[in-house]
Amino acid sequence: MILAGLFGFAWDLVVFVVALSILILIHELGHFFFAKLFKVYCYEFSLGMGPVLVQRERKNDETKYSIRAFPIGGYVAMAGESTEEDNSVPFERTINGVASWKKMIIVIAGVMMNFILAFILFVGIFLSVGTPSNKYKLQVTNDGIAYEAGLRTGDTINNISSMIVENGEDDIYETSKVSSLLDVIDFLNDNTLSNKNQVQEIVFNVTRNESTFDIDLTRGYSKGKVQSIGITIVELNEKQGFFKTIGYAAKYEFEVTGMIFEGVAGLFTKEGWKNVGGPIQIFQITSEAASLGFINFLMLLAVLSANLGVINLLPIPALDGARFLTSLWEVITRKRVNAKAEAAINAVGMIFLLGLMGIIIVKDIVMLF
Repeated sequence: MILAGLFGFAWDLVVFVVALSILILIHELGHFFFAKLFKVYCYEFSLGMGPVLVQRERKNDETKYSIRAFPIGGYVAMAGESTEEDNSVPFERTINGVASWKKMIIVIAGVMMNFILAFILFVGIFLSVGTPSNKYKLQVTNDGIAYEAGLRTGDTINNISSMIVENGEDDIYETSKVSSLLDVIDFLNDNTLSNKNQVQEIVFNVTRNESTFDIDLTRGYSKGKVQSIGITIVELNEKQGFFKTIGYAAKYEFEVTGMIFEGVAGLFTKEGWKNVGGPIQIFQITSEAASLGFINFLMLLAVLSANLGVINLLPIPALDGARFLTSLWEVITRKRVNAKAEAAINAVGMIFLLGLMGIIIVKDIVMLF
């Protein structure tokens, strides 16, 4: 039993590291590709942070390729980023020596690669499983009171009646004619119990195999909360043509990105801070998604990739967003920002981000207990 638990944890850890490494690798490859394209001297391409595990050099290539111990980040070390001058590299081959528009592309390329990865994954997922069809199916769980009462997956619900009984006194029945399965959830959410002294009597009028009949059930409070009826409404998917799927994937990514931006804005509220998660929480979510199947894992990977893109767009020193704005300012004004001052500000930003990450990790650990 202990060995099985250890094996399960080890597998979850491998999945987590692979997922995180893919996102980081794609991001850093964006920076690296355009840095090389614009002839910027790159000292090192690193996947991971901390002590070096593996490092390789290729013939006729100035760049060292490294895998480091902690898979919480990565970087492309480009000439000109440090406050220390390297006179062995010509100025025109430093990040500050190339044209400002080239610098702007190098800086934003990592973010764009994350958004592109998310889009490709969304397209692949929706080509595989289809897109939402606005058609729904009733699903009944085997351990709920609806199943015990006789309701089954695939039943057609014609109408629902509900009566709240409190201290033996009957209330008036509330009845709803069901025009769509969504009405079932809406009705049950609107007609529920408000205290532990109440009991709800529900009558489902259903059709199954051309026969129509009533199914009665009663729910109350159990273990301090209202009993779950045990029914869900699942939206069915339909496979669309390639171009329609691409359009839906683009629309879906736009909506996901918008929600991530809203979530970031909510960090400045007490409620928003409660929902902030770090590596430990991402590990838990990744493990759960992987256990639900490959498609769910890919969906999470796509959302995390878009999330990484949004986070890096924030105008915080050391993040791509702030560096992009600096490059954009240089393009507009045609004046160079002082390289040493920019590097110093980015160093301060990095210290802030590492401190914030430490706080979030502590918060994750506290949430475990």
